[in-house]
Amino acid sequence: MKHMGGRKWWGLLLAGCLAFGLTACGGDDPEPAGNGGAGAAEETEAGAAGGSQGEAGGGLVQNAEGFYEIHTAEDFAAYAQMLKDTVITAVEEKDPDSRLDQSAVLMADIHVADAISPDSGLLPLGGPYPMEEDGEEKMVQASFVGEFDGGGHTLSGLQVDVTGRGQSAGLFYQLAGYSGDSGAAARIHDLTIADSRFAGGRYVGAFVGLCRNYSILENCVTAESVTVTAEEGSAGGVAGYAEGDESLLLRCVNNGTVSGKWAGGVAGGAGGYSYLVQCDNHGAVTGPDAAGVIAEHSGSSYYDGLVIGCVNYGTVTAADGGTASGIIGENGSTVRYCVNAGLVDGGADGEAFGVGRNDGDLDGCGNIGTVSCQNPYVYQYDYSWELGTYEGLAEEEMAQMRGWTGGVNSELTPMEVSSATDGALTAALQTNEAYGAWTQGEAFPVWDGQGGLEEYQWLQENMGQ
Repeated sequence: MKHMGGRKWWGLLLAGCLAFGLTACGGDDPEPAGNGGAGAAEETEAGAAGGSQGEAGGGLVQNAEGFYEIHTAEDFAAYAQMLKDTVITAVEEKDPDSRLDQSAVLMADIHVADAISPDSGLLPLGGPYPMEEDGEEKMVQASFVGEFDGGGHTLSGLQVDVTGRGQSAGLFYQLAGYSGDSGAAARIHDLTIADSRFAGGRYVGAFVGLCRNYSILENCVTAESVTVTAEEGSAGGVAGYAEGDESLLLRCVNNGTVSGKWAGGVAGGAGGYSYLVQCDNHGAVTGPDAAGVIAEHSGSSYYDGLVIGCVNYGTVTAADGGTASGIIGENGSTVRYCVNAGLVDGGADGEAFGVGRNDGDLDGCGNIGTVSCQNPYVYQYDYSWELGTYEGLAEEEMAQMRGWTGGVNSELTPMEVSSATDGALTAALQTNEAYGAWTQGEAFPVWDGQGGLEEYQWLQENMGQ
């Protein structure tokens, strides 16, 4: 279990901050999570379990650090029931500002289906849950603000479908941490999810539908046997949508199959101060707006969001004449040192970009994959490199693109494809002082893990914690 103490937190979060809306680019705006209105579920960040070391309901035991130990599928079901009971109790007692902070740690690999059926209503953790109030049934849900420590283990057998009963689907409904000097981030870390299916409307991810203020997902891995689907919303192999004052996806990996209106191998979408750092995708991603890492990042007017050091190895396919991108689709953030090494297929009617659309603050990235469509797009970003294969371009056209740039107005330095493997390209990239944060990977240049973070104090403080 990791603790996040000793960090400097910026500002105090207003009580209503968790209810602000999300905006997705490239189509209809997703509905704000937890917002009132017709058909919307009621949002309450439901109550702390409290308690000291010992047994909780269902025989759960808290260790000396206050974490509920989950040894079996029955323990997991008891933990899920405890969270549900806490949410409903908070609504009944009209508690306006209590939150789910019951931290837990997995002690073994667990097949959840042995104890939780798909129609149990216990998943996602945090809701939405049905309850009756004043003679009427409504759905309620809560934000998790604690820590879920996977202990390097695997959860499997999760069948989560919130179609018709909620906006957000995943292992957790929503993460949202505290701010202030005594605050801490909501965290999921060191966990693999396998043999599972997640489906819903607006925000769907294997680990969480929505990440909000001060949320961290670290070393979260989605296995090949996982599917994530959001036909009308944002789908991500790890998280559906990340938003708010600091949320971080760090060294997360997707191997599963992702499809949605906005489909990303790691995250469907993000906004604000949201960071994706050293995340990889190996899975198949399909949608009208599909990307190997993240389908859209709205960022801000100052490109405050960051996508850095990420790699796509998977196949990205545009559906319905849409757009496929190796790393990022709609971009209002800062993108640095990302590499596409997979197949990006725009089909006969769509568009295909090796890295991403030429918007936001995007440079210092590379492509070594294959881009296929009727009219593929090749952008030479600042300090970028291009050794990919563009099936729609003649060989003489492609020959002019091979190499790296020291800026969009600089003369191209031609390089052979073999230069990516033998280190020649990495050496050339490293000669530029401003954008030389590359090191030699197994088959191509990768981010060195340090450069480009100078402006991101919170991110630096929370990497490696």
